[in-house]
Amino acid sequence: MSVPIDLDKIDISAIEKHNLKIEFEILESSKIIDIDICNENILLLKSIGITVSIDDFGSDYSTIRRLISVKNINYVKLDQRLIADIEHDPSIIPSIGILFDFIHSLDFKIIAEGVENKNILETLRSIGIEYFQGFYFSKPLLMDSGIHELPLRFIL
Repeated sequence: MSVPIDLDKIDISAIEKHNLKIEFEILESSKIIDIDICNENILLLKSIGITVSIDDFGSDYSTIRRLISVKNINYVKLDQRLIADIEHDPSIIPSIGILFDFIHSLDFKIIAEGVENKNILETLRSIGIEYFQGFYFSKPLLMDSGIHELPLRFIL
């Protein structure tokens, strides 16, 4: 059952004190029971500086209805399997480009997950993707390792 978020249960002062950048991810496989409560919760989270994304889009039962109905999302994170499909079957790139254009038309930013090499990075950039994550940039890091230690190729 969907319930509104109780902001009193979130330590907002700790978020501010430590300048934390928190992102809440809605998994594509998650069932949203009440879209109005979902949208209300997203606005509450954003009001305290927490970004909200849809994760693993394109991995299971992606629905355009969900993208249209869920408001105020910061990012749609494309599942790495979708990215792998682009690399292994270049003939789907124009169709994927149309999907990207649609997602952008909803004012969502897109993050491509699973970028493993320069070729796939350049292909994604050529169809308008601006945000990426994957082993091409770095292996997963421990929180205390800090972003300052990442290679310069993060600056694209």
